[in-house]
Amino acid sequence: MSEVNRIRRALGWVLLAPAWPALAAWLGPDTFTIGLSQIDAVLARRFPMKRRLLDVLEFELGTPALQLLPQDNRLGAKLYLQITDAATGQKASGRLHSSFGLRYAAKDASVRLTQPRLEQVEFDAGQGAAGQLDPQWLQTAAPIVARLLDNYAVYRLKPEQLELMRRAGVQPGELRVTPLGVEIHIEPMSPAAELPPKPG
Repeated sequence: MSEVNRIRRALGWVLLAPAWPALAAWLGPDTFTIGLSQIDAVLARRFPMKRRLLDVLEFELGTPALQLLPQDNRLGAKLYLQITDAATGQKASGRLHSSFGLRYAAKDASVRLTQPRLEQVEFDAGQGAAGQLDPQWLQTAAPIVARLLDNYAVYRLKPEQLELMRRAGVQPGELRVTPLGVEIHIEPMSPAAELPPKPG
């Protein structure tokens, strides 16, 4: 370490000493990682999801099977989809292969899906048989279903994390998908930035 950097670091310790209890959690790497299992746990409480589409079709969306795509900085999702004709009860089913970008929403301290992209529609075996819904309905509905997950919250930072950041004068910044999970960079809080209000 150069002499200049050593002095800067020493000065930093002095200036930040009053906030030591809060800063202790942020010393070292300026990032923390949300594991895929943590996101899976959130989604498991919210799926399966049932909706009515165009007042004609009912669909059920199974719990997404997630995949980290660090090379694209995206999150992959494989979702089971079953569509039912509300009038006849006929069904079609398959799996949607989609991917999403991620963004941090400061208003409620959430990590949200963004920029949905439908990669592939995989039909279940036996689709199109007599008495079943035309599988093309699945192909038609798939992009609409993927867009329904746009801006969907997949994780929220804990109140204690937010309080530590508030006291330390830092905030969540850029999100990156890595082989270990979703990495959140911590950066100095800008004057105009606000963390969500302190609970209670």
